[in-house]
Amino acid sequence: MKRVNYQYQDVAAEKVLENALDSRYIASVLAACPSSGKTTISHKILNKYFTKFPHARALVLTEGQNTLKNQYLSELTCPNVSIRFTFGPLGSNSQVQVGIPQNIKDLVGTIDLLIVDEAHNYFLAPMVQEIVEHIKPKHIILMTGSPTKYNLHNQQSKFKYGMHYIAAEDLNNNNVFSAANMDVAVVSNAEDAAATIKTAMAHAIKNGDNLSKIMVACPAIAYANKVAAYLGSIGRSVSLSTSKNDIDDVEISNFKQGLTDTLIVVGRGILGFNDANMTALFDLRSSGNVDASYQLFARILRVHPQNAVKTYIRVAEKNKYNAEVMMLHKMHALMDREVFMGFTGDNLTVFAVVVSSLNRCHYCLT
Repeated sequence: MKRVNYQYQDVAAEKVLENALDSRYIASVLAACPSSGKTTISHKILNKYFTKFPHARALVLTEGQNTLKNQYLSELTCPNVSIRFTFGPLGSNSQVQVGIPQNIKDLVGTIDLLIVDEAHNYFLAPMVQEIVEHIKPKHIILMTGSPTKYNLHNQQSKFKYGMHYIAAEDLNNNNVFSAANMDVAVVSNAEDAAATIKTAMAHAIKNGDNLSKIMVACPAIAYANKVAAYLGSIGRSVSLSTSKNDIDDVEISNFKQGLTDTLIVVGRGILGFNDANMTALFDLRSSGNVDASYQLFARILRVHPQNAVKTYIRVAEKNKYNAEVMMLHKMHALMDREVFMGFTGDNLTVFAVVVSSLNRCHYCLT
């Protein structure tokens, strides 16, 4: 196995903090591909920040799910770098308080540095903007794997966000990511949950894909229940995690610990979720949103401990097959550094050309 080079994280921590302290910028944005180690980079930033400002206080806001708050606190408890500050949940009066926007009433004391995780989803939303206006932090750092909104803002406004990018291409170059298969399975009726996952699994088996540890993303809870029932019936050990049955993320934890070999999620296990041992991801949502699809796809890009080849599979009825293949090409394009830095939501064009009798897809920003 090639040696993984994490020096890019030190470079990012230095530059993102530099931008945060630069009054020319609205905020500093760590625009880093999903699974790039944003949480560890934020730990390095906090260490540097408290070295400069020993008496400062910081607030980390995760997206409005206890899943992500708990995960951030868990990674502080078992970090990849030495932590040189105190931390705890909102109300702990630690140097770093961690919580979700809905619980901001529990915040204790004043805040000098605000770090917002998954900032593409809600930093600009009224709730968080009201929090910013209320606590008036001196410095703001935004972390996102989908910088589309900030790319667009910087193209249109004279008041800029300070951007530091880490694209999937960079992570490939540092041996953090490995290659992965991208595929579309044709199904007869995508609304039939059991038949859809049965067909998708048969497609993967036929192709020789590694199914030792899989995740299935579903569009709705009722749909997920049927998928879970089918996979359980064929001998898979299933963890089902939805907002109704897994409030404390026990099922996600079981999957990550290897107690089960199949994780089925609805709106979970996507943002901030990493498991290097996962070998295949079935995207039964097949969203038309490039950013959302890319966020999910990136969950399988981390190098497997045994170098297993991983696979991402979308599903489509026959009349939608070509559209889903084009979506795969758009998602693949976002791995390119230039595209990642310039994508603003609707300026990515994929086109087919014929070269030496082989059909190939190319892409460009418009």
